[in-house]
Amino acid sequence: MKRILLISIVLAAAVVAGAQNLKPKKDKATKKYGYVNQSDEWVVEPTYDDADKVKNGYGVIYKDKKRGLIDETGKVIVEPRFDDIDKFKDGFAQVELNDKKGLILPDGKTLFEPQFDKIDKFSDGVAEVKTGDKYGLISTDGKVLFEPQFDRLTSFDKEGVADVETADKWGLINREGKMLFEPQFSERLHFMPNGLAIARKGMQKGLVKKDGTIAFKIEAEALSFEQGIFVIGVSDEWRLYSENLKPISGIYSEMAGLYGIGANKNYIRDNRIAVRKDNKWGFISADGDEVIKPKFDRISFDGFRAGFCAVLVGDKWGYIRNDGSWFKEPEFESAEAFVGLGSVAAANVVKDGKKFRLKNDGTLEDLTPAPAPVAAPAKTETVAAAAPQTLNAAPAKAASAPAPAAASAPAVDPNLWLYGTWVVEEEFMGSGKVRKGNLRSYDRYEFSSNGRATVVERDRISGKDSKKKSDGWKLDGNSLKIGSLGYTISDVSPDKRTMKIKGILGTWWKVRKK
Repeated sequence: MKRILLISIVLAAAVVAGAQNLKPKKDKATKKYGYVNQSDEWVVEPTYDDADKVKNGYGVIYKDKKRGLIDETGKVIVEPRFDDIDKFKDGFAQVELNDKKGLILPDGKTLFEPQFDKIDKFSDGVAEVKTGDKYGLISTDGKVLFEPQFDRLTSFDKEGVADVETADKWGLINREGKMLFEPQFSERLHFMPNGLAIARKGMQKGLVKKDGTIAFKIEAEALSFEQGIFVIGVSDEWRLYSENLKPISGIYSEMAGLYGIGANKNYIRDNRIAVRKDNKWGFISADGDEVIKPKFDRISFDGFRAGFCAVLVGDKWGYIRNDGSWFKEPEFESAEAFVGLGSVAAANVVKDGKKFRLKNDGTLEDLTPAPAPVAAPAKTETVAAAAPQTLNAAPAKAASAPAPAAASAPAVDPNLWLYGTWVVEEEFMGSGKVRKGNLRSYDRYEFSSNGRATVVERDRISGKDSKKKSDGWKLDGNSLKIGSLGYTISDVSPDKRTMKIKGILGTWWKVRKK
């Protein structure tokens, strides 16, 4: 330690000894500038068009409208060749030539020739550069790690990776100049503490690692990480996985995202996840245990509220508790979610066409408004001048008292018949001929009980299905909307088990309810 300190003192002394307190001076004869010492002796010969004072160990010299540098000893470390030279900061000085920027070192050596429009400050050995509207990356050892090619480049995290964007696609790079993932994802990779990030391509999702490897293939239509649990749905195979991607549940045909908005749906609430199997709904726990066997035709969009969840059996709604036991067996035409906490929690229901409030003690409060009382007819007063009576005119009929207004029964969901799976029996083109020769064909339409509709396409060679759409749906008369797609429904059979669906391009399908 003493030896290192001694060397530092010697070097510092040498620097001080070499410094000569130079001052710029103009030679009267040649009208050129140089530098003199305290004895007014030329240390830098007057050969320059101008010269600045020596500051922070350097002086700027000018020649033919170009700039260079001398150090405080009078040594020319950069001959005048740049349009501008900035101050040294953190061991580098930016130089400019023809509107391009580069970097030089304190000894005058060039780290990067002027080639960039912008150079940011170095951080952990790398700096962002920009040319035009593209971003790249350079290192302190003079390497161009990435030529300016990205539309956006984020800051590096503590693990040394950064997101890059090109043509609305995101990828991943590291500080060493390695492209971990070529820009291909629909959004940035936000890594979780477990080192995984959800990667999305269009409507499909997967999981990737920071080392550039795929942890879960990008083929899932749904992927959520909640409470340390992954919910992953691939086609008709949905299951739960642990934080290190070990399966912890059985396989189900769907898990319902009941909570949240749009794509940001959550699946777990109160340690329960709604699952569908054999077209019936039930619940599993976050541990993967099947706590409520799938046996219901539908479940409430709100899941469990105040400890109860509305479920449909046949055409009647009831309520179950968190353990699957009945709170109210199916007896209602419609049933809403419970609202409120504790003893004031209640839900609106309809039974036999009448509205009730179901309280959490199981009692029903009739909400049907009482008929308004009928007012007695007013007595006829003496008329000052009666109108003349017409001969043989029929006597005027007494005005009938208005009948009490009947309580209007809430309408049962008119689209209930559409729920379920519709299998395509025939697929026609606009000419009416059966479509032949194509390798892919629509196979079925699924109108889910949680308000989603899915169009399933089948590869005729491999037989593999892919879900093309997973959006909300709406039926208005014979007009059917699935997300942004528009269809027309026609030829619905009396038992509502077969119909035709026609697309906007004229192609139509004959479908049968499964």
